[in-house]
Amino acid sequence: TPPHPTIQIKISVVPPLASAAMVLVEEADDDDEDRAEKDACERRVAAEDRRKLHAERKVEIDRWLKAKIRRLFPPEDATGPPELDAWEDIPPRKVTDEERGVLAMFISVVHCQPNELNLTNHHEIMEVARTSRWLEEDPCTLELLCQILRSLRAADQGALLAAPELRMEEMLLCAINTLAAPPRAGCSEGFGKLYELFALIGDPKSDKAWELRTKYIQKEYAAEAIFESLMPSARRKPGTADLDDGEPPLLGCFEWCLIGVMAALLICLFLFVLFSRRRLAAMPALTSAELDIARQAGPSGEL
Repeated sequence: TPPHPTIQIKISVVPPLASAAMVLVEEADDDDEDRAEKDACERRVAAEDRRKLHAERKVEIDRWLKAKIRRLFPPEDATGPPELDAWEDIPPRKVTDEERGVLAMFISVVHCQPNELNLTNHHEIMEVARTSRWLEEDPCTLELLCQILRSLRAADQGALLAAPELRMEEMLLCAINTLAAPPRAGCSEGFGKLYELFALIGDPKSDKAWELRTKYIQKEYAAEAIFESLMPSARRKPGTADLDDGEPPLLGCFEWCLIGVMAALLICLFLFVLFSRRRLAAMPALTSAELDIARQAGPSGEL
């Protein structure tokens, strides 16, 4: 008998909708993981590039700081007379070679372009501040930077600074602004004030915080610190800040002394004029005969 013909039937199983959705979710998760891994890789590369940049700039800034600090602190003559004129109440810090290198790195990591925030480097800034607590704890560090910046303008005598000097001046302004801002923004003094400042202006929660952020971006705190370094009598008292409601004193000690000197000069001038008039009034009047003789004598005084 002939074999019976066989019929082959192919059955395709269509996956349910739930299985298809799971496949799509797994594919989306894979895409998110790939994207996150790519972003993390890009961040690592950017961080490595920043580290190389700061390491290169540190060498340049350290060499520049060494020359400026040597001018600020000239070598003392042991055979000469002792120095009688002392520094201000907050003298500039005399840094060691190691501390100067730390300061150079700090100046590099806090640098940012005008009208920008340096919070993008907050990890590097906090790392330098954490390993060198004297940056935040010693106010003489801020005074040192102010003295160096003032020496730049005193040396140029009104002439324009060269491009390298202008670049260093801009970096110094950023460093001064970063160290001067925390106490003026109401943050606690000492170690940890930079972290408190970045938390305040990094995510402002009030109009006052936004105002502090704007002042920080415009480097107004640096201007205040430089002025107080130039005029120590105008230095704000510890504990006073922009967040305080109390008004600062209108005049400082220097201004009151100047007003006193001007008042004394005015009093002396008034007394001089008063006694001069009284002396003229006390002189006897000339008679008509004496006046005639004076006219006949003429300018030469001869009759």
